[in-house]
Amino acid sequence: YLLVLAVAPHSPTAAATLARATVAGAWSSSLAEYWDPDTGEGLGALPQSWSGLALVLARRWGGGAG
Repeated sequence: YLLVLAVAPHSPTAAATLARATVAGAWSSSLAEYWDPDTGEGLGALPQSWSGLALVLARRWGGGAG
């Protein structure tokens, strides 16, 4: 979320791409706390409030629920 906000003023296209990827990961992992980098499996707390920020990204940059 914070990375998307930081990138947005410099490259809206990159921010949108990152936002869509983040939203997709959050949805596919049931808003897991973090994801396994190799498998994408959701790990940690389910659901995790920080992953809920993916909903904010989805609203602003698109990338709706799976």
